[in-house]
Amino acid sequence: MYKFDPILKTLVWGTESWVLSGVPGSESIVSEGPDKGRKISEIWPGEFPLLIKFIDARRDLSIQVHPDDELAAKRHSCRGKTEMWYITGAEKGASLISGLKVPLTPEEYVRRVSEGSITEVLASHEVHPGDVFFLPAGRIHAIGGGCRLAEIQQTSDITYRIYDYNRPGLDGKPRQLHTEQAKDAIDYRVFPDYRTHYEACPDKEVLLIDCPQFRTTRLDLTKPFRKSLAACGDFLVLVALEGGGTIEDTEGKLDISAGEAVLVPSRESEVVIVPGKEGLNLLATCIPPRESGEALPKTEAVVVKNAGSHFLLSCLPEWNPFPAVLRGRVRLNAGNSTNPVAVGDKVSFEAALVTDREHPAVITEVHPRSNYVIRRSTNLSRQSHVIASNISRAFIVCTLYFPEIKLPFLDRLLVTCEVYKIPVTIVLNKADLVCSEVPDEVEHFCNIYRSAGYEVILTSARTGEGLEKLRERVAEGVCLFSGESGVGKSSLVKALDPSLDPKIGRISDVHLQGRHTTSLYEMYPVSSGGWIIDTPGLRGFGLVDLEKEEIFKYFPEMLSVADDCRFVPCTHTHEPGCAVKRAVDEGTISAERYNSYLGMLEEDKKFR
Repeated sequence: MYKFDPILKTLVWGTESWVLSGVPGSESIVSEGPDKGRKISEIWPGEFPLLIKFIDARRDLSIQVHPDDELAAKRHSCRGKTEMWYITGAEKGASLISGLKVPLTPEEYVRRVSEGSITEVLASHEVHPGDVFFLPAGRIHAIGGGCRLAEIQQTSDITYRIYDYNRPGLDGKPRQLHTEQAKDAIDYRVFPDYRTHYEACPDKEVLLIDCPQFRTTRLDLTKPFRKSLAACGDFLVLVALEGGGTIEDTEGKLDISAGEAVLVPSRESEVVIVPGKEGLNLLATCIPPRESGEALPKTEAVVVKNAGSHFLLSCLPEWNPFPAVLRGRVRLNAGNSTNPVAVGDKVSFEAALVTDREHPAVITEVHPRSNYVIRRSTNLSRQSHVIASNISRAFIVCTLYFPEIKLPFLDRLLVTCEVYKIPVTIVLNKADLVCSEVPDEVEHFCNIYRSAGYEVILTSARTGEGLEKLRERVAEGVCLFSGESGVGKSSLVKALDPSLDPKIGRISDVHLQGRHTTSLYEMYPVSSGGWIIDTPGLRGFGLVDLEKEEIFKYFPEMLSVADDCRFVPCTHTHEPGCAVKRAVDEGTISAERYNSYLGMLEEDKKFR
């Protein structure tokens, strides 16, 4: 076990005490325990991955943001910075900033910084001792004057300063801002609650934060507590918040008091924490093993990008994507699907201490899906291809022209969504091109599908028509955007949230068909709420696992009258007294939809 001399830093806004640091130039030196007087880099292989400090803010800190691992590696060849705050003390009315309170685009951010109005869109929170805030990389934040806190973060000192109230630094000169660097690092989404909620429980370990970068619990002790190290990875750090006591293992014991930290390498099976007479309140933090996964609950995430053999995962609702690959046995369990893992899947994974392209996480299990959209695959070695899973709503995007709509294709997508009970909204895009030119055709199309029970929204990425309604629907959760190539899915995604950057292509002049500009299945967070799964444009869509006798059940307007047929079962093709055919003749079921149904009864044919 090791204790270290604190590293005291005086800053323009207050003071910091770095109680455990591997940051070059500010390395902790052992004060008690083996190797007294040596730097942490001399007793620990590689850079120590966490930085732990106590902060006393007498004035407001600058408003800032930190890059994630990918951006930090690209720009600075180092880790990004995800962190957490535990409030140890606060003056009356003290507050801090965490996140946005209204959606913001990158352009609006730059404008507000230049105008000095950025604080108007930031979420401010009054704080009290015991409050906890998780700050994933990309979240705008600032500590307010009168706050005292313990901070646990990745070992990184990369900070992009956004706004500093026009005050000078210790040298009397204005401090540098990093407006452009921060622009690409900011998470522009709005969350309903930025505070971490937990219930304190005396003499029991309470989980506060569990993220890929670290795991932190709280211990509020009045009696001795045995802490197992089996699930702590390479080390455990105990950070005293209030009171005092001792930390004991087979090699000896160390005293600990408020404002100090003890590093416990995982050579022992456990440590015993003995509080003093006044009790001991502390944080226990570690980086759990991501390869053995033996003692910890399974680490779970959502697949947010599928690039064939490589994936990106994120622990939603936090948006912090990291790379992953697939364990071989999961591939073998794929059954009749070309892709055992789809965007939207909830998965278990294992990962090393630092997850990057060279050291990706490993997907070990795909959890059962609540629903999915599936189509017959063009790969003859398999039967099907899962487009996306666990979907709150599907948006099927189409256009009357450019490219010309194919109703049988649209109806097959609708049937698949009905099979798996996925709510559907039909999006008729490029309305600005057709509403004035062929209004009767637009009205006829809307009548076909609204009378069948579907919501139809007319949109235009160019004029903004229908976008507000679309934005409301997207905020419901994880939403799939699907349809033929060239209908403008990616343009709509960009219009809904200008901070996103899906690929946008042009229509082929030869066939007036779309080009496959989106080549990957990918999820995007939307700043106004929700997530969008953007998919490659489809040129064909074959039904899977659906008996011919069942198809009519997934046409809502046919199912509503089928009980009135003279014969049961009824194929609704040639039988006398068929209520469905009568409804078609009377016009209450559209002839176009009925023809799509007849087409689906024919086997081994694909609609284009």
